[in-house]
Amino acid sequence: MIASIAGQLCEILRAESNAGGTEPQIIERFTTKAPLVSLPPRVTVESVFVHQKPYAYFVKPADICGKSRVELGDILFIIKRLQNGKVRDYRFTFAQAKRLTNGASPIEVHQFRFYRDVADIDFKFGNSVFQLAGISPITWKKLSASSWFGHYLFLNTHWPIVSAIGLIDAHFPGGCSAFPFSPLAPHPFRRSSIGTYSFDEFLLKFLQLRGVGVGATSRSKEFLEIILKRVGWVVDPPEETKGFFDEVREGGFAIIRVTITDEE
Repeated sequence: MIASIAGQLCEILRAESNAGGTEPQIIERFTTKAPLVSLPPRVTVESVFVHQKPYAYFVKPADICGKSRVELGDILFIIKRLQNGKVRDYRFTFAQAKRLTNGASPIEVHQFRFYRDVADIDFKFGNSVFQLAGISPITWKKLSASSWFGHYLFLNTHWPIVSAIGLIDAHFPGGCSAFPFSPLAPHPFRRSSIGTYSFDEFLLKFLQLRGVGVGATSRSKEFLEIILKRVGWVVDPPEETKGFFDEVREGGFAIIRVTITDEE
């Protein structure tokens, strides 16, 4: 069942990549079609695309490579697994989508380092809203130690590819200039590129019980739900997200949530 869902989502993204357009256009079309792979009542796929971008603002350090803020990503993937009406597994991961040109794509250092070092970065995202007490930004510290807080999703004409941050880190030359990365290039000290997966392989790792991603428990769940409030999936005061989402003329942000009800 999971293999079927992963394969169908991968095929949709591959087809939309081949149809052409900009990265945001491809992601928007993919997001719109993702719910078609639902298999009720066991599997539900929900999706939304908004023409806004969520940003985290650095606190400590105050900037990374001269940047004071960073996009959380282009796509937020969420998996929720239920059994007997109770949540047994709840995780998420962000994807930064990049088009490949001649097999490679530039990596912005501040974005990459945010994903790599999120456990050691203090940042503001979302607001704490109290009646008659005004609004104060929430500072997140040591939000996640997962190596899959974020990853890169590369779009090409053959097959979408996912690269883990650890693999990209192995190719990071240092400094603050954007650097080219090819998800198909082997690590210089290894025979194979451990950490690069076809999109369906990544989805298998993500959708399986207790797979990769950030466990949405306690603090990380609160962080996740601030994003879901923005798109109306969780009801709460709109002030929670004020100042952390920017309207964009081109581009946007997608959320894809898969809910699987496991048999008793």
